[in-house]
Amino acid sequence: LSALEAKLRPLETALVARYHALAPAEKAWSDAEHKKLKATQPDKLVEQTLPLQSLRVIDLAQNDAVEIAKDVVTVKLPENIERATYELTLAAGDKPLTGLRLYGLADDKLPGKGPGLAKDGNFVVTGLRAVIVEPGKADQPLELHRVAADYVAPGFVADKVLTPDAAGKTGWSISGKSGETHNLTLRTKSPLQLTQSQQLKLVIEQNHGAHALLGKLRVVGLSGDERGLAFDTATAGLIEMYPEKRVYKNKEKLFDYYVTQVARDAEVLRLRSEIAALNKQYQAKLTEVRVIGQARLGRETKVFHRGEFLSPTVAVEPGVPTVLGSVRPRGAKADRLDLARWLVSKENSQTPRVAVNHVWKHLFGEGLVRSMTDFGVRGEPPTRPELLEWLARSFRDDVKWSRKELIRTIVNSATYRQSSTHRPELRELDPLNQLLARQNRFRVEAEIVRDISLLVAGLLVNKVGGPSVFPPMPEDLAKLSYANNFSWANSSGDDRYRRGMYTFFKRTIPHPNLTTFDCPDANVACVSRTVSNTPLQALALLNNESHVEAAQGLAKRVLGWTPAGEPVAAQGEESDEKPANTELDRARLNYALRVCVARPAAKNELDALQRVLTGARKYYQSHIVEAEQIAGSGRLKDQPASESAAWVVAARVVLNLDEFVTRE
Repeated sequence: LSALEAKLRPLETALVARYHALAPAEKAWSDAEHKKLKATQPDKLVEQTLPLQSLRVIDLAQNDAVEIAKDVVTVKLPENIERATYELTLAAGDKPLTGLRLYGLADDKLPGKGPGLAKDGNFVVTGLRAVIVEPGKADQPLELHRVAADYVAPGFVADKVLTPDAAGKTGWSISGKSGETHNLTLRTKSPLQLTQSQQLKLVIEQNHGAHALLGKLRVVGLSGDERGLAFDTATAGLIEMYPEKRVYKNKEKLFDYYVTQVARDAEVLRLRSEIAALNKQYQAKLTEVRVIGQARLGRETKVFHRGEFLSPTVAVEPGVPTVLGSVRPRGAKADRLDLARWLVSKENSQTPRVAVNHVWKHLFGEGLVRSMTDFGVRGEPPTRPELLEWLARSFRDDVKWSRKELIRTIVNSATYRQSSTHRPELRELDPLNQLLARQNRFRVEAEIVRDISLLVAGLLVNKVGGPSVFPPMPEDLAKLSYANNFSWANSSGDDRYRRGMYTFFKRTIPHPNLTTFDCPDANVACVSRTVSNTPLQALALLNNESHVEAAQGLAKRVLGWTPAGEPVAAQGEESDEKPANTELDRARLNYALRVCVARPAAKNELDALQRVLTGARKYYQSHIVEAEQIAGSGRLKDQPASESAAWVVAARVVLNLDEFVTRE
């Protein structure tokens, strides 16, 4: 790739330089054509009769296949002739010719009422050309353009009649609207006045097959409407537009037309050809991604007087504030690629500092520079400037911008692996923990809250990539979207338990699980999220459908676990004859706590959870219907519904602990 880039770079630089050299001439040409177009008054396009001298079907010996009545032609061909070419000879008209119009005429005597000979009345004109014929002289081609049809069948392109393909798969077809008269209009590139000795020969190719041939037709000349006739419709519209109203894309189209059709600059054509050949080799080795395009002619930017866009003053060149250094342009002036290279160059140390600070914020809860959005003079200074500088330099030079290596360096450090337990002796000395004498304690992000619940429940699907998914959301909530134009269909199967980062984000109605836990609005960029602690979050962890499913999964996991050496046995109904296995309950509760918060349970915690479990058992033993609902359809079948429901209640308590959703 580097070898191809080395070849491409001088060619691209030379092409841009050539564009700039041609720009003044293009501007003078477009301004002159604009004035000429504006000075020409619009005229009405009118039809004129071109006396029809003859029509013959090429390569057909039958003379009775064609009937001519004035300027209307009826063609009768047997069905075994699937393709045919018509050659019409037309005499001069009274007025200068500015176009031709071909009519396909409906007729009750034709199949499907015409205008074609196919069974459904269809025809396909695959090619059309015109030449000027004069005795004793060579035929002179007549250039036609601006093709327009009153109707074109789907899948066909009327413009292709001027550049026909050998297979005859495209052109002008009226399939779907047979039984009606249709027309095709073509314009000349300049007014043409035929002399009395000249004739116009029109060749109509119909190579589609299936007997899709014109059965009844008429050709008329067009005169008038000479305004901008030399240009195609799109280019004429661009020329007619006032220069100051042309957007960059329109300017580039007009410039491209000038270079290729007017100036026909050999140097530009050569450079484009060589660049295209190299790019073809280059693209074969790359994966395409969406990028921001660069205007070929560049954009002139001016300082506005007191911010008033109608009062531009001096022009300014692309660059960066002087205090940050300077961009080294590859060509005449800097562009986005030059800016991108400067951003990651050694001359700009801000980029790695900002990147390192962003990663540090995720790992420690606060950045080394706490004002995440402001690294300037109004932002906070770094609490550890030497550490920030070392990490930034290592990130850029040693690990070559690898975030994975940067994170590995930080998490393996003694600073990161400290306990987050509050130390009383630091209360007054360092209340904000700027000295990093301990690790910080903070709640995990919104997407992670659901992820860790599904993880401990054994439900999380770790599949990487793929389209967005739709985890459970209240049905009526989606109806609150703008204009009630959105519906949320809950995902099923593995997609129901994908990671939170794959959740579909609807801007007008984001998922409540995300917004409840401070996921930012998608309308604006967010460098640092706020962290709140509200009762609504506790209610979501208890009652949200996703978290209830997680509690069901955790209950199933805990009920399926038993201390080593003890068989898993179904828990019976608690009664005087068969008491509950309290020791097994406490072992399982301890296991649940270890799974969720990575530590053994204290005695008072086990006592509290045991009371919850016992109370839930008693309740659901007498409320079997509710027990079936809370236990869910995925419960262990060898356990009574009341037992599974009781453990779901206990699991919900554990999953609702502040310690569970907090990074310790």
